[in-house]
Amino acid sequence: MKALAVITFIILLSSCQSNAIKMDEVESIRIVSNQREQPQDTVVITAIDQIKEITSMLENVKKEPVKFLADYKVELNFKDSTVILFVRNDLLNNQGITYKLEKNLGKRLDEITKAAH
Repeated sequence: MKALAVITFIILLSSCQSNAIKMDEVESIRIVSNQREQPQDTVVITAIDQIKEITSMLENVKKEPVKFLADYKVELNFKDSTVILFVRNDLLNNQGITYKLEKNLGKRLDEITKAAH
């Protein structure tokens, strides 16, 4: 397939890899900046509208055979588990597999972390 319909089919529960995680179950998102220009910075998002905005950006992806150094570590926190993603611009790494996003999530994370300060 050229593109995956939703990333929920690629992000699996760490305890049971047969159950896909539903993005609407995300309770909070923790963003850790790894950018060289700024010291390591952490922002936690709990606002529903921002959570929906970020998770909607994760819906349309395609595999991209590239390695990259992440600008952000993004933790999707669920009631009983956490999924860790690494992001740089429009690239996303999940469990060692890199995906290309339709939108530039890194740019949006820049805006969110700068607005938090």
